[in-house]
Amino acid sequence: MLKLMKFTEEHAKDTIQQGYFPDSLLNSAENLAIILTQDWCPQWKYMEQALNQLARAEEPRYIDIFAYVGIYNLMNCYSEFMNFKENVLGNQFIPYICYYKEGKLIGQSNFVAGLQFLAKFTD
Repeated sequence: MLKLMKFTEEHAKDTIQQGYFPDSLLNSAENLAIILTQDWCPQWKYMEQALNQLARAEEPRYIDIFAYVGIYNLMNCYSEFMNFKENVLGNQFIPYICYYKEGKLIGQSNFVAGLQFLAKFTD
C-alpha cells in the first residue's frame, strides 16, 4: 500500500544541516520515496492526483511504500533548501524523486506517472 507522508520543514533543515537526508527518515520504511517539489508545478499536480488515487485505493496491495512529499516553496527555508537541492543534490527540476530500499538509494527521477512510480520498487 502507498502511504503519503509530509516531508516537513524540520526534515528540510535537518537535511541541509547534515548534508543529506537524515538516517531516521531513510530508515523509516523498507520502501521509501522522497518527493521534492513546488506547489505550482503542473507535473506535480498530475503526479499528486495519481499518487492520491493509489493511496485511496490502498494500492499496491503486494508492497508497502512510504512517500514523503516536500513542497518546499511553502517552507520558511525555501531559498536555502532550493539552493541545497539544486547545488548539493544536483537536481534543478521538479518534481525530484529519490527512491530508497532498506535505506539505500536505488534510483532518482523527475516526474513519473503513478504506475511508473510503483515500478521503481517492483522491477
